Amino acid sequence: MNLFISFNSAKILYLVERYCSIQIKITFAPQLKKNSKPEMKKILSFVVIAGFAALISCGPSAEEKAAAEKSRQDSIQAAMDKMAADSIAAVQAEAEKMMQDSLAAVAAQATADSIAKAEAKATKKPVSKPKTPEQKKEEQVKKVSGGRGH
Repeated sequence: MNLFISFNSAKILYLVERYCSIQIKITFAPQLKKNSKPEMKKILSFVVIAGFAALISCGPSAEEKAAAEKSRQDSIQAAMDKMAADSIAAVQAEAEKMMQDSLAAVAAQATADSIAKAEAKATKKPVSKPKTPEQKKEEQVKKVSGGRGH
């Protein structure tokens, strides 16, 4: 219980407090009116909240919405173009790799064929033609004369 009393009545209150076991708060100065700052804070917070609400409720204009939609469509188109270019590049790279592999296989086969021909040629004996009787006679003469003629 808060009572605002003067100094003269303080003695009476002291006695009442002592014998009645009631606590009484005594102030010697009159209590002033509360500071007006909390009221200002309430008004300021209300104004700030109203300002945010007004700002949010406005939202983007039709031009801003159209620009946002256009930028979204542009980014989708750019992504699609990039995907198409990447897939074309991948197909071309695969075709180039296949061509290089086939050329390497042809070159390896040609090398193997030429090696096989060379080995076959080296192992083959030259086929001699049957000699005519005149050639046989000339050979015998060369053997006997030691290659000096007849």
